Amino acid sequence: MKKEANDIRVIQKFLADAKDNRVTEKMESSLPVLMEQLESYELYTNDPFENGTNAREVLSKALIDKSKADREKVMELLEKGNTREEAVKEVATEENFQEWLRGLRESLWTAINGGS
Repeated sequence: MKKEANDIRVIQKFLADAKDNRVTEKMESSLPVLMEQLESYELYTNDPFENGTNAREVLSKALIDKSKADREKVMELLEKGNTREEAVKEVATEENFQEWLRGLRESLWTAINGGS
């Protein structure tokens, strides 16, 4: 975001030109708080690094994908007649976690090194 975009006058002009008055009124009423936060809060961002976008994509998907896969396995075991406790116990293992972690490390290494 450019520094000019943080100028309240630029934002107010944009809102004045906006067509949806309900949104405009709500945005205008929250502007003083927003501007104060932008000027006084220390915002956190990651330091950029080569192929960092690829690494962040791997990280953002890794846990969700693993959760979905483990849930699917639990559901299959439930359909086969296992109890919930038995099904969860089968996927909630150190071995399963370590296997996922190894795969995550490999995926990150590949993402950071450009697939080579």
